[in-house]
Amino acid sequence: MSLFCIADLRVGQNDGLDVPVQGIYGRKRPDYAIYRTPERVSIQFADDATTAAEQRKLLAGLNPLRGEINGMIAGWRLAAEESVAWRRAVRYDHRVADALILAFEGYAGDAEQLLRRIKADILDERVARARFEYLAAALLAGLIAMGLIIAIMGLVSFPAHGRDLCFASIAGGFGAFFSISLAIRGRTVLPNLQRTANMMDAVLPLMIGIIAAAVAMAFVATDAIDISLGNTSRLSAPENGWLFVLIVGFVAGFSERFVPDLLAKAEASPGMPAIHLPAEQSPAADAKPHAPAEASAAAPLPGAVAPIAMAGDATEPARDHHDDADGCACDMDVTDLVATRDVELPAADGGVATLTAVRA
Repeated sequence: MSLFCIADLRVGQNDGLDVPVQGIYGRKRPDYAIYRTPERVSIQFADDATTAAEQRKLLAGLNPLRGEINGMIAGWRLAAEESVAWRRAVRYDHRVADALILAFEGYAGDAEQLLRRIKADILDERVARARFEYLAAALLAGLIAMGLIIAIMGLVSFPAHGRDLCFASIAGGFGAFFSISLAIRGRTVLPNLQRTANMMDAVLPLMIGIIAAAVAMAFVATDAIDISLGNTSRLSAPENGWLFVLIVGFVAGFSERFVPDLLAKAEASPGMPAIHLPAEQSPAADAKPHAPAEASAAAPLPGAVAPIAMAGDATEPARDHHDDADGCACDMDVTDLVATRDVELPAADGGVATLTAVRA
């Protein structure tokens, strides 16, 4: 069986792997040939086995980049021939073939840079398409949710406040979509190869905006919060009517943190349940709440020394004959019998010694 050679490549026929050849980008007999198949850009190495082995070793470092590029445009190749997606894949295949020709001609470093640039361009195009799909998914989800709300309003009879909540939810959907549209440029959107993650990221903010708008309207309707813009008075004035409902819903839907911040503040508000101290620290049952400062100051702190009553104090307790047992002896009459003579006293420590100058 003869080996498949470069000269055997023909458009419309099969290559050495029995894969149809759709186009030939470059051929240098007997060194190499680069061509396109339905699956990828393929290479026919040199007819000489030794040269072919060297070429395989040279291009081995480019294979990971070629694989990544091929995986990113594989779906476009499966589109109908001459369609927009198919033409897009063919365009990138041409660029990959140019990079491989550079590598065969001895410019492997330049070929790698070109392949990396091709990969970046494909990624940018994928992200751009993903942004469009992101907005389309958000819009479609919003329209479906609003349609369901309108259908429920037509089937169920709501009181006035209930209809306000429904209208606020619809306005919140518009506000959330407006916020998504403004932030789409700075928002991190995955390439459209990860459609499931992108769809979830697009639908969730919209649903949060619709729910948040209804919650914010409920807060306003119950006078839990007041909303004002700039120097205007309260927007909940009766003359504002349905415009007020739309503004509250739109603001709550536009700001993702509006209602969550309100709920966080409500959790940290002073209206939380009282914290009960242990039994040994709790005040007596008959203690008066909000006792005056004088009463709290009169209670001794643990380990504090009780104040000494001054003479003439009306609250001074009665004295008895035991009070002077360990007191000062300055008020007692000391006789010679109990007095200690100076010679019996111990020598004094400290003091200032008197020095006498002695003349020579």
